Amino acid sequence: MATSQYIPELARGLNVQARVIWALLMRDMRTRYGQYNLGYLWAIFLPLSFIITITIIFSFIGRRNAHGVPMEIQMLSGAVLYFGFLSTKTQIMSAYNSNKAIFVYPMIHIIDIIISKSIIEYATYVMVLIILLSMFWVMGVPESYVDDPLKFAFYGLLSILMGISFGHIMSCIMLWFPSAAFLNTVITRVMFFTSGVWFLLSDIPNEWRTYILYNPMAHIIDQGRGAFISAYTAPDSSLSYIIEWLIGLTVIAIILDLFSRRKRRGGSG
Repeated sequence: MATSQYIPELARGLNVQARVIWALLMRDMRTRYGQYNLGYLWAIFLPLSFIITITIIFSFIGRRNAHGVPMEIQMLSGAVLYFGFLSTKTQIMSAYNSNKAIFVYPMIHIIDIIISKSIIEYATYVMVLIILLSMFWVMGVPESYVDDPLKFAFYGLLSILMGISFGHIMSCIMLWFPSAAFLNTVITRVMFFTSGVWFLLSDIPNEWRTYILYNPMAHIIDQGRGAFISAYTAPDSSLSYIIEWLIGLTVIAIILDLFSRRKRRGGSG
C-alpha cells in the first residue's frame, strides 16, 4: 500500500524533470545555434575542413584508398566520432558556469543541463553525418554509406558518453583549480593525435600501437570504423576496454561532483 502511494509522486517528479529538460533543450538550441542556425554550419564545417585537409595531404603522398574505401569515407568515420566527443566535452565543461543564473530554481539540477546538452550534441552529429555522406554521394565518392548504421550509432553514443564523463570531471577539477584548463588542453591534444581519427590502428607498427591503445577514443573510433566500413574488421580495439573506461570515469565524476556541490553553492570548502 505504501509503495503504491509513492508511484504517483514519482510519476509527477519524472514529468516535472522531463518538462525541465525539454525547456532546457529549446533554450540551448536557440542560444547555441542562434536565430539563423549558423551554429549548425560550424558543426558541419569543423569535420568537413578536417576531412578535406587530411585527404589532400594523403593525396600528395599517393594514398587515396584504405581497405578499398576512399580516404574521405575513412576520415569521416573518425571525424564524426571524435568531434562529437570533443564538442560534448566542451559543452559539459561549461555547463555550470554558463547556467549559474537558472540554478536558483529548485527543480533544475546540473544533471538536467548535462542531459539536454548531450541530446543536442548527439542529434547534431547524426545530422552532420547524414549531410556529409549526402555531399560525398553527390560528389561521386563511391561507397559513401554506413555499413551497419545501428552499430555505428551505438559507438557514436559511446563517444558522447565519453565526452560527458571527461567534461564533468574537468569541470569539477577546474572549479577547485581554474589553472587545470591548461591540463585539459594538453589531454585533448594528446587524445586527438592518438585517437586514430586520421589513421588506421592496423597501419601502425606494434610497438607504437601498444601506447596508442591506452586512449579509449582510439578504441571507439576503431570499433566505429568497423561498423562504418564493411572491409575493415577493427581487430586491435576492444568494446570491453571502452566500457571499463566509461564505468571508471563515471564513478570518478560522481565522486568529484559530490565534493563540488558545496563549492558550487558558495561554500568555503
